Amino acid sequence: MTRQHPEDALQAQVADYLDRALPLDAWWTTFPAGGGGKIRGRNLKRVGLKTGVPDVLIMYQGRAYWIELKSRRGFATDVQVNTLIALRSAG
Repeated sequence: MTRQHPEDALQAQVADYLDRALPLDAWWTTFPAGGGGKIRGRNLKRVGLKTGVPDVLIMYQGRAYWIELKSRRGFATDVQVNTLIALRSAG
């Protein structure tokens, strides 16, 4: 776990777990959008990445499952909460 990205170690553990635990017909990915500075952030926004997207997306049997990972000291930002509300509203 690094000071700049305290959730990286957690995300790596979750990735390892999902690879082993999910059924073979499930599909998942992560959205490592944090870090990289203003230029990277500007480029991600330019190509369509929305702010507040949860860290993990799992697709299984026609359903999407989103997971927002947080370190022990982490908390959901207002943008992340609003994104989760928008995702729920989208079905």
